[in-house]
Amino acid sequence: MIETINLTKEYNGVKAVDNVNVKIENGKIYGLIGRNGAGKTTFIRMIAGLIFPTSGTILFNGKSSDKELAAQRKRMSFIVETPYFNPNLTAYENMEMQRISRGIPSEGDVSKKWLEFVGLGDTGKKKSGKFSLGMRQRLGIAMAMIAEPEILFLDEPINGLDPIGIIQMRDLISQMNKEYNTTIVISSHILSELYHIATDYIIIDNGVITDQFSKEHFDEMYSQFIEVGVNDIDKSIKVISDVLHYSNFKTEGGIVKIYDESADIELVSSTLIKNDIMLHKLLIHSMSLEDFFISKTQQNGGV
Repeated sequence: MIETINLTKEYNGVKAVDNVNVKIENGKIYGLIGRNGAGKTTFIRMIAGLIFPTSGTILFNGKSSDKELAAQRKRMSFIVETPYFNPNLTAYENMEMQRISRGIPSEGDVSKKWLEFVGLGDTGKKKSGKFSLGMRQRLGIAMAMIAEPEILFLDEPINGLDPIGIIQMRDLISQMNKEYNTTIVISSHILSELYHIATDYIIIDNGVITDQFSKEHFDEMYSQFIEVGVNDIDKSIKVISDVLHYSNFKTEGGIVKIYDESADIELVSSTLIKNDIMLHKLLIHSMSLEDFFISKTQQNGGV
């Protein structure tokens, strides 16, 4: 549905997004992962047309001219940073304003339909300004979904929610994807929740895409790592790099965590011992999405 080619955005000579090449396919849920300031929101703002790229190309269904992009954006919805609505109006009144502004017919009372879908059908005359954070987030999603977009971008939709609100948001996102085949891109740094929601992941660090992969691929290839406790960390790093030729690892004190998919625990232990390195810990761990993200953004030899 969406493809970017060398998409770049500079501010005063600093690249907030740097030559990004990604493909977003129909019917999937993408987790856009990155630290604060990594370029997630800037990337979404360019896709939404809120800011213009310094260079590079955005294609929607293969179309890239300004006129064509404007037409394609009508098939999308965005919630960037926080949902906007009039706090002096009820949820239903806000929905009606959104419906009218997007030129959606009133048949079937689509405003009521989507309020009920997100669990706000019984809010009545309560002003939306008095809603809880979770209710405001759900109202924002209802307003975004009223046009039944093909793709929905959500920027930090679970940030600040309590545990119940996070679960409700997770269920709502999954329901939109399954029932309406809505492609969803979720920007977040709460990786444990993205693991439960997303079908695919895009990692961005300092404006650069460092990896793009499916959840299935992650579970098959990166679900484990080797943890080794050693007496000489500097010598161990040299052996792991120069003898074993592993590059995907990091250190924490006297611990080395090896994320390389080709790593073999018996080979690691025997090679370190042969090089006069004493081991006080040797374990195989399942790797969380958070561990993988750290390994991709703070590898030895990198950050």
